[in-house]
Amino acid sequence: MKFLQSFLKQNQAYLQNPSDFCARHPYPFLLTVQEEEEEDTPAKEEDFETEFLEELAAIKFETDKIKLEDILTLKNTSEDVCVIPLKKKDSPTQMQMITLGRTANNDIHLPFKGISKLHAYFKIHNLQTTITDADSTNGTFVNGKKLKSSQATLLKDRDILSFAKLFHFFYFSPSALYHYFREKQIL
Repeated sequence: MKFLQSFLKQNQAYLQNPSDFCARHPYPFLLTVQEEEEEDTPAKEEDFETEFLEELAAIKFETDKIKLEDILTLKNTSEDVCVIPLKKKDSPTQMQMITLGRTANNDIHLPFKGISKLHAYFKIHNLQTTITDADSTNGTFVNGKKLKSSQATLLKDRDILSFAKLFHFFYFSPSALYHYFREKQIL
């Protein structure tokens, strides 16, 4: 998980045109935001990530109130926007799916009550991404609609993914993320 400022800085050489960006990042992304909080002392990026996960677990959102524009126009506070590449860890197991869940062996690790050990998984085939609820206890939602367990749902750019109605992410293909950043003058 990387914060937007760090992500942009590390990819500065690839942000001049979409083909360079997509060649560097052939996988989709999830974006989410940490709620702003006043701090007296600056924290390290690792501290932000830990605090972000702890705070996000305590927040309940209404998905119809989440607006991508509100998140990505935070130019002065873009360190609060998290960019999560939707790709496998280095582990050779379950190569066909990208897993999300509470246990550390998942590709996307959300270690909180309400998230199942294996909560959901993604599959990418022919540049299309699907999400499947893995019979989670508290559900997986796309744009507020609860998914049926074990039934793959095709994702579109800017879909809102919610896990247990606790964690909310925006889905982006690499090209769409690049163009959205350009449109909002974040690059």
